[in-house]
Amino acid sequence: MNPTTTQSAVAPRFRGLMLIWMAIIFSLVTFFVITRFLPAAEAGDVAQPTQLFWIFAALGFATFSSSFLFKAWMLSQASKLGQPQLASTAYIIAFALCEATGLCGFVAHLITGSPYAAYLFALGALGLLLHKPKQEHLLNASTANNVAGEIDSPFGRNG
Repeated sequence: MNPTTTQSAVAPRFRGLMLIWMAIIFSLVTFFVITRFLPAAEAGDVAQPTQLFWIFAALGFATFSSSFLFKAWMLSQASKLGQPQLASTAYIIAFALCEATGLCGFVAHLITGSPYAAYLFALGALGLLLHKPKQEHLLNASTANNVAGEIDSPFGRNG
């Protein structure tokens, strides 16, 4: 396949990833706006975050960190195996893990009433911005696949 055919084959997948990425950003912003209008649980001393808040913060940071590790591993597998669908999966799971970071902030706000829960939203949004889909990752996976000549049909391996 020549480069323009590969790019045209990858374009719909890339547009789909961009659409999912924007929808998840919108979802995260919606959750944040809800926390601004929804009354939080009564916190005894909001100046000091509770132990439960720190559990949510640790969980949020773990999902944020694992999103980068998982995406890097899956993208390398996609390039190695020549499967652009693995690259798409890597992005979607990274998006979901960053959204989970924001959801930890949402739940922490509702349960503990801590004003520091907004930092988890910021961390999730930062992760989503850093995970903006790149067409080159899909092209690398498609090119590796087509160079090897393993796929002759759009329906799968040799058939």
